[in-house]
Amino acid sequence: MKHGWRMIPGARPTCAARGYKLLPMNGTVTISRRIEWDMAHRLGPRCTTKCKNLHGHRYVAIATLSAETTDELGMVLDFGDAFKAMKGFVDGHLDHACVVDRGDGALLEFLVAQGDKRCEVSFPTTVENLCGWLAGRFQEEFDQLPETAGRGVRLVGLRVYETPNCHADWALAE
Repeated sequence: MKHGWRMIPGARPTCAARGYKLLPMNGTVTISRRIEWDMAHRLGPRCTTKCKNLHGHRYVAIATLSAETTDELGMVLDFGDAFKAMKGFVDGHLDHACVVDRGDGALLEFLVAQGDKRCEVSFPTTVENLCGWLAGRFQEEFDQLPETAGRGVRLVGLRVYETPNCHADWALAE
């Protein structure tokens, strides 16, 4: 990141008379934004636990973003813009849908016959797999925001909760 904010005792106010002065800083600032949705899935006959059955969860995703340069206000990205990008994808594809592995022909056939909302993927729908897949989808959404143009805003981490006690983490490989 190009710059950061730090309070300097006795410094002349330079930011709206609040006593803050812009100074070069080492390190990286990140922001995180949370979103929730309801979605069904199953792991199917290859699974030997109760997760082989069709069931649903209240998913929670927490996206962590960084930027090569902040905007004119010093922000990585406005929280509202981050939410807007994530919400567009979640509402359009995942919320109150069944995420289904294309290899699960029986479930896919049933969902099509019922006309139910579904999101087809090409992998077993474990939270680990969904987490990595969602990281790519969310980055695509962030890249489409005009506010991110030319600033190197990128998703550096994603935590996806399948239940309040169970989650998977994805981190950008450096």
